[in-house]
Amino acid sequence: MKIIALIIALISIVTTVKSQDKKFLVDFKQSEIIWVGKKLGGEHTGTLKVKSGSMTINNGLITQGEFVIDMSSLTCSDLKDEGANATLVGHLKSPDFFDVEKYPEAKMEITESTKADGEFYVAKGQLTIKGITNPYSFRFVYKMDEGLFIGMANMEVDRAKYNVQYGSESFFKNIGDKVIYDIFDLQVKLIGKPL
Repeated sequence: MKIIALIIALISIVTTVKSQDKKFLVDFKQSEIIWVGKKLGGEHTGTLKVKSGSMTINNGLITQGEFVIDMSSLTCSDLKDEGANATLVGHLKSPDFFDVEKYPEAKMEITESTKADGEFYVAKGQLTIKGITNPYSFRFVYKMDEGLFIGMANMEVDRAKYNVQYGSESFFKNIGDKVIYDIFDLQVKLIGKPL
């Protein structure tokens, strides 16, 4: 009888833990990513779209997540001249930068998160760009609003780690005022709907 009681207790515990999992599907229509790339004496900015994604939250922490970015959706928002805009976007999609035809997707996978200071959390996992995967972590904040997950993060990415070489001092020395900084920023807003 004691063994049966123990088994029932363990099943109850497992069921309770599983019931704490809350799963969300990323709403790609409401989610948005703004990118900022900087060079000597200037910068460019634009947008990217989230193609798909999901996450699991347990006791307020993201325990699993995956977000796929549609690299073909890349746009530039600061250049108003259509010709200059198209030239820049075409260059960023070319093999000089993100080689979008060969690598149409980038992906962020989250394997765990922890509470940080204030309202911030830290997510850990791996980031894949141009088929190259590296460990990656970032700070984020989130809130629940009428059942929706609303998360925001400012992410810094070192493009040199993903073999994005054009204008990089990590690959080409003494390029002077033609340098484009390796670090680019992603301002991410993710909206998740409960499954």
